[in-house]
Amino acid sequence: MNNRERAESIVRCADLTLILLAAQKFAEAVETLKTIKDHAEDIAKDLHE
Repeated sequence: MNNRERAESIVRCADLTLILLAAQKFAEAVETLKTIKDHAEDIAKDLHE
């Protein structure tokens, strides 16, 4: 494997790492939004009672 191939491999690994980190952050954001929605629904129920 020459230097160019090594560099391309490193770039691919870095790209995959960034994609995985972005997916993890997205999943965390989705969970946060679900929690906010649940709290909002609870507040709405309390207001109707």
